[in-house]
Amino acid sequence: MVQRALSSTTLASEREIRKQSSSLGSDAASSSHQRKTLTARVVSNLICGATAGAVAKTLEAPLDRVKVIYQVDSTPFTWTHAMSRARTMVAEDGWLSLFRGNTAQLARIVPNAAINFAAHDLVAEYLDEKANNLPLAARHWLSGCVAGAVAVLTTYPLELARVRIAVSGRGGRGGDEHGPANLKEAVREMTQHWRRGGPRGPFAGVGLTLAGMVPYSGVTWASYEWLRSHAYSSGLASKQSSDRTNAVCGALAGLLGQTVTYPIDTVRKRLQATKQSATKLPSTYAVTTEVLATEGVRGLFKGYSVNIVKAPLALGTSFAVYHKLQTVAHDMMNNE
Repeated sequence: MVQRALSSTTLASEREIRKQSSSLGSDAASSSHQRKTLTARVVSNLICGATAGAVAKTLEAPLDRVKVIYQVDSTPFTWTHAMSRARTMVAEDGWLSLFRGNTAQLARIVPNAAINFAAHDLVAEYLDEKANNLPLAARHWLSGCVAGAVAVLTTYPLELARVRIAVSGRGGRGGDEHGPANLKEAVREMTQHWRRGGPRGPFAGVGLTLAGMVPYSGVTWASYEWLRSHAYSSGLASKQSSDRTNAVCGALAGLLGQTVTYPIDTVRKRLQATKQSATKLPSTYAVTTEVLATEGVRGLFKGYSVNIVKAPLALGTSFAVYHKLQTVAHDMMNNE
């Protein structure tokens, strides 16, 4: 009897051990599957974001170059003068001159947009799980702020190179007089300055960029998600019109975000356009006071009317392309 009882107890223990082992194996398999799914989703979002950013920035490149040229000097902006300057660039250097700096722009925007979109979705998902007591708009704003900060810090030297190239020549020949003519020259210029004075050269103006980009990204994402949610809940949009809805909501959100932070962007461009070989780079305060003293408050909004066209075009395209590619990628992963 005792032997039978011991045998029964042993069998029960073995069954329990097998059950626990099976449970642990199942949990491990589930955890591994979740990691693979998360990795696949992050990679997919990075690719979708990179593509969306590249398409949007290439579309707006000519407008962006004209805007940057006016932001960095004291020439009064008018559309007539801007068109005349654009025609001069085309006449003297060909139509590709309107895209000067776009190679550096794409080198920056591809990782920037990829990181921004992917980071926003990851942070938003985390906040939905860990901080769902916060209002939805606040969660999207925080997600946008974090995404913007990470994207800036990882791609800033390329942004600086892009601005330096964009202002070279300033409407005609003479790129060497004003700055580097291409990405290779801009990188060489910053490398030399790094050797002379450390990281301040390639990261000149990064604090100001964060001060502008963090709230810009937060406002843009929060307003985009609110507009999109309102459009669907009110019946203004449907699944069939999702591409158009994403484009319109992205355009409005981008315009709002850039309006709020445009003066910071102007000061940042002035600071970035300063010749990198200068012995002492100007401070943010010095640049701001110079603009106000010579051009008044309007100087901080110079070129803003270009942004009324540029921002909706870029952000509308970016959000529409991103979500369209996301849908395609999601369908492909589900069919595997």
